[in-house]
Amino acid sequence: KVLSEHWTLKSGAKYTYNEINSDATYRYLNGGAWVPSVVDDYDISYTENIGALYAIASMRYGRWSAVAGLRGEYTYTYGKGADMDDSYFSLFPNANLSYSLDAEGKHSIVAQYSRTISRPGFWNLTPNRMQISDYTYQTGNPLLAPAYEQDISLTLVLGHRYTLTAGVELQKDEINQTIRADKDNPDMLGIHWVNFDNTKTWYASVSLPFQPTKWMQLNIQANYMRRGQRLDQHAPESFQNILMANAATTITLPANFFIDLSYSYQSRVELGNVA
Repeated sequence: KVLSEHWTLKSGAKYTYNEINSDATYRYLNGGAWVPSVVDDYDISYTENIGALYAIASMRYGRWSAVAGLRGEYTYTYGKGADMDDSYFSLFPNANLSYSLDAEGKHSIVAQYSRTISRPGFWNLTPNRMQISDYTYQTGNPLLAPAYEQDISLTLVLGHRYTLTAGVELQKDEINQTIRADKDNPDMLGIHWVNFDNTKTWYASVSLPFQPTKWMQLNIQANYMRRGQRLDQHAPESFQNILMANAATTITLPANFFIDLSYSYQSRVELGNVA
């Protein structure tokens, strides 16, 4: 729908149906007959229904342009094997606002915001207990909530080529695993899916494409993160600094021969939530 020379509006609907069929039966051969094993059978088959309505408004006025959208989603999940279900409604706003620093539009500043979701699969939700060893088992969590992430960033674009971005990711109810002693048998360890407390990650990235000569192209990219994480569900938030960079160059030789050179670097990363 064209509202004016500066404004347009789009709207629509979407429906997604997912069906997963997965089960395991454990038997062993004894005297020519297959008999049940000590390991429990399990069925993590489930269906997922997602219905969504969305609207997107676009604006362009002089050096300003903007896109703003809102999506509402209703999710219903039903487990065939565990005979359990879950449903929830979520709103997902997003926005993009840009301003051209020059009349030609070669240089600009772009501000962005988005909210996304990570849905727990039925493997995470089913309460079925799956024995891993004599001392370890794994089970799902029917009360697991979906995880949401908000991303806010600001990008500087120079000459349609060079970009510098800085932003923050706000993570809510991150879905992760933790190990705990079984309440009925302290010698047995259970691996459980839980929602971790909120965390945040600050980041910055730069992209620098160069062409020093007609026969050489060079691309440099670097990403920095100050990543927040927790060793356990309610443990204090700790931060680690991560730097990743890569450079790639292509050299053109006579007779259509080429030389490609690349280099990648990643700083030390520490991950873990097992005590």
